[in-house]
Amino acid sequence: MLAHLPLMLAEEPAAALTVGYGTGTTSGSMLLHDVEVHAVEIEDKIIEAAPLFSRVNYDSYADPNLQLVLDDARNYIDVVDRSFDVIVTDVTNLKYKRNPYLYTREYFAIMQDALTGTGVAAAWLPIGGLSFEDLRILIATFDSVYPHTTVWYFTQYPTHFIILVGTPAPTQADLSGFEAAMEGIRADLATIRVDNVYEVASMLLLGEQDVDDLVAGAPLHTDNHPILEFSDMGLYMTSDVEPNLKRLLSFQNENLGAYFGGSEEQLAILEEHFEESAKHYRDYVNQYQRRSGRRGGGSH
Repeated sequence: MLAHLPLMLAEEPAAALTVGYGTGTTSGSMLLHDVEVHAVEIEDKIIEAAPLFSRVNYDSYADPNLQLVLDDARNYIDVVDRSFDVIVTDVTNLKYKRNPYLYTREYFAIMQDALTGTGVAAAWLPIGGLSFEDLRILIATFDSVYPHTTVWYFTQYPTHFIILVGTPAPTQADLSGFEAAMEGIRADLATIRVDNVYEVASMLLLGEQDVDDLVAGAPLHTDNHPILEFSDMGLYMTSDVEPNLKRLLSFQNENLGAYFGGSEEQLAILEEHFEESAKHYRDYVNQYQRRSGRRGGGSH
């Protein structure tokens, strides 16, 4: 979804960049959109290992439309002499206190400078293994650069992360456009149990005003004040997704359907999917609370 979501939201994308090649899965999914893809990776052994993951990366490492770049991500994005329609940052989970400089305000500003005028930015953020305040700081830092920020999460497949999406104008997606964009990626989406456009759209968790309310008063993670690098390590081995999800849900006040255009029938179906997603979220949180209650309130 880190590949598909921003590319579906982008306006006629031609080129995309992913920060962190990893297993090559994000790059492989990006290539399904028939765009030129750049992937910047700092460790050459990661690239050497790519064939081991060919089942999930669709041999992206051998695709002529992929330009694999061995470089420091900040350096590459800062000096690259071209612009991208989509840039996603897909680096090591911040709960491990690694790569904190790829989550600072300055880094997100470098990303913005490398985007086209209509370009879309996206960032992978963990919601487990860190405090809610750290999560607020992360979102606030991204939102300080991309004021039209939305938060996306999905329940079709177990996950412990959210996707932040930053757009240059207020987010507005056409459901018919989403449907057209899905044509070449249906098989890939099926691997995470997503099989229709409404399931993608209903992944929107927080709208722009919801995000603004969430981050109000939160400090920022910057190069000169990298506060997240020194935050609580006591949560390192926990996986408390549910408490943070519950807190995020408490900021869900907007009519999320207003972010989408379509026929009356399409919007009615989407509303049903939003209601279903909300039920899944509540069930998820309630099950955790019952389970942790039996264990004396500790994290699982």
